[in-house]
Amino acid sequence: MKGEGRLLAIPGGVDDFREICEGGYYFVDKSELVSDIVNDRSEVFLFTRPRRFGKSLNLSMIDAFFNLEYKGNKWFDGLKVNSHPEVEEHRNAYPVIRLCMKDLVADDVGIEREAGNGRADIIMRRNDPRYPNIVVELKKSRSKTDIFNTMEKEARKALTQIRTREYYRSLKGKTYLYGVCLQNKKAKVLFEEMDL
Repeated sequence: MKGEGRLLAIPGGVDDFREICEGGYYFVDKSELVSDIVNDRSEVFLFTRPRRFGKSLNLSMIDAFFNLEYKGNKWFDGLKVNSHPEVEEHRNAYPVIRLCMKDLVADDVGIEREAGNGRADIIMRRNDPRYPNIVVELKKSRSKTDIFNTMEKEARKALTQIRTREYYRSLKGKTYLYGVCLQNKKAKVLFEEMDL
C-alpha cells in the first residue's frame, strides 16, 4: 500500500480491500475502525454514511481483518490498526459470514430478522428471478465435548427448523437454505437448495 516512490491510482469504484492493497491503489487509512469494534464489545454495529463514502470498503476491510480465510495476509502492514496491540489476537481468528447487498435495489429484497415470532434469523426475498432467495437460521453451541459432532447436529437442527416451520413459504424460485452453528471461533454451515 505504500507508494514506494511511484504514483498510486485512485480506486474509483473499487470497494474490495484486498484489491486496493494488492493493486497499488491510494488508500485513506480507516483501519482504526477495527480497534473501535474490538474495544467497544457491542454485539451489533451500525455504520451509516452517505452514498459513495466507503461503507462497502470498510466492510471489506473488517472482513479482511477478522476472517480466518485470509490468515497470513500482509494487507494491514503499515496501517494505523497496528498501533493497537490489543486487536492482534483477533486478526484472522474468526469465521466470517458476509452477505453483501450493495447491488440490490430497494424493492428487490425484503429482509426479516427474528424477534421470537417464529421467523428465520435472516430471510432475503429476491424479486428478480435471476438471483436466489436466501434463508439463514443461526444456532449457537456451548458444548465442551465432541464439539465437531455437536456443531454438525446444531447446524442440521437449523436446516430442519427452516423446513419444519416453512420459513420459505412466501418465497418463489430458487432458494438457498443455510443452517449455521457458531461456537467461539468455529462455524459449521450446511446448505440446501430448493426450487419453489
